[in-house]
Amino acid sequence: MDTIITLTDSQLPLFGSFLEADQVKLLNEINELRELLNKKEKLFNDNQNTLMQLGITNVYPDVVIHDVSDFIIKPSSNGNGIKATPAVILNDYKSSNSAWKKVTYILNYENKVMTGRKIIEIMYNLEPELKNATDAIRKKAEMNIFAILSNNTKEGKLIRFKSENEYEYKYGLKNWFNENGNVKEEYLP
Repeated sequence: MDTIITLTDSQLPLFGSFLEADQVKLLNEINELRELLNKKEKLFNDNQNTLMQLGITNVYPDVVIHDVSDFIIKPSSNGNGIKATPAVILNDYKSSNSAWKKVTYILNYENKVMTGRKIIEIMYNLEPELKNATDAIRKKAEMNIFAILSNNTKEGKLIRFKSENEYEYKYGLKNWFNENGNVKEEYLP
């Protein structure tokens, strides 16, 4: 509940000084928390990268902390300083993103070349509501992904290739290929 305080003219400077001192204290606490959050963010992302390198990709697949702005900083409930609480900390993948942004997110997250079908499978895992949608909606989403793959291959943003023993094309980001057009080893499935 808000409390209204009435101050006389002589009390205003004292109250202003009190607020200024409190602001300095709060700012110092915020900066300390930002430093702590940055350290925790780096540790979390390092662990996430290690898990991906070990082939464990289903651990927190939708969580990536980009920076401290992913947290809401607000006064603590007991009035002693502030606390940082996670906002909805999601990576750049959102169901409202464009199909191109979804494709590039999935490719970058998986960090390997993959088929259009595999990209769609991962998209469904990230968007269960789409996976459970009507056939017509799923078909439209899938056609949209394949169109994006085709258009961005034509624009040179993606490279499409098929190995001799494979029947489906795989896609990768342009910088994943060497000067001879072969996939760099670190981006192979």
